[in-house]
Amino acid sequence: MTNKPASAGPLTANLQKKDGLTVKEAAKLMNVSERSVYMARKIKRSGNQEICLAVERGEMTLHKALQILYPKSPKKKDWGDELKAVWLMASSEERADFCVWLRGLYEMDGNGQGGQTT
Repeated sequence: MTNKPASAGPLTANLQKKDGLTVKEAAKLMNVSERSVYMARKIKRSGNQEICLAVERGEMTLHKALQILYPKSPKKKDWGDELKAVWLMASSEERADFCVWLRGLYEMDGNGQGGQTT
């Protein structure tokens, strides 16, 4: 006989069943939040054994593990502002070269190669 909770059964409509426990049941059993269960599952699914072991040993928090595994990309600057700054620093020749290159992008041929302007 197994020690599965009475509610363990087939996959629920919201797909939270895994190994006989819902996320809610697992959180209650371990006295943690449901969010912590989701975070732990994401870490486990990453396949990074070193980080999984550090979390299991209490050497690393769930939050820190997720930061390492899935670093947030730095906030993207508005590329228009960056382009404007570079444009203002460019020489007349560099600006002309850029315009020719940009025009070539709009005149692509069927092979995906930039067309030559005359």
